[in-house]
Amino acid sequence: MSAPAFAPTSPTISTPEFVSKAIESNMFDFRAGRMAERKGGNENFARRDVLDHTKVTDDLKMMVNTGKVNAKIPSALDSANAGTKL
Repeated sequence: MSAPAFAPTSPTISTPEFVSKAIESNMFDFRAGRMAERKGGNENFARRDVLDHTKVTDDLKMMVNTGKVNAKIPSALDSANAGTKL
C-alpha cells in the first residue's frame, strides 16, 4: 500500500503576525494562570505557567524593541479572546 497522494499543508503566517498572535496567546495564558493561582488550583503549576508565559512575552518584546524582529506588540487581547470567560 502506498502513501496518500496528498501532503498536509500548513497555513502561511508572516513573522509579524506570528509574534502578535504569540504575545496575545501568552497574555491569555498569563491571565488564566493568575486566575488559577487565585482559585487555589495547582498553585505550583499555575505559578510556573505564569512565569513561563511572562518570559516568552518579554523575550518576544525584546526582539521587537531591538529591531531583530519587525512586528507590532499588541497591548491587549484580540477581540476573539478578550471576552473569553475563564
